[in-house]
Amino acid sequence: MKTTEERKRSRTILICLLLVVAVIVVTIASNPLRRSNETIRENILKITPLGTSMEDVIKAIEENGWELDYVNEMYGFGRTESGYRITDKPDLYGVKSVGATLGIYYTPFITYVEVGWGFDENSKLINVGVWKSTSYL
Repeated sequence: MKTTEERKRSRTILICLLLVVAVIVVTIASNPLRRSNETIRENILKITPLGTSMEDVIKAIEENGWELDYVNEMYGFGRTESGYRITDKPDLYGVKSVGATLGIYYTPFITYVEVGWGFDENSKLINVGVWKSTSYL
């Protein structure tokens, strides 16, 4: 039979473990990159609303500490089976595009959160796409 001292020690250990688990869960759940693509897109549109110039989108990428992946003055971007990508297909988003990686998170695999901004011939923003890609290596 456990003594009062042993029961107190066991309870203290259990409380500490539960607190550690709670902190981990809250930390993971509060990561904005884990939100839905649509929610991330809505937040991006608050920072770079439709009609924003390509130059100002690039500035916003830099100011927010995102990684600028490409600036393409010849092609927009569009939806493919694996996510949004640069493309010259006319039915997709824009005739110019900018892409950036917002960041990564672990699931335990690495998930990249990427954004594409599509622009018209006057370099004004007409659409934003968000996608996530997971690396299994």
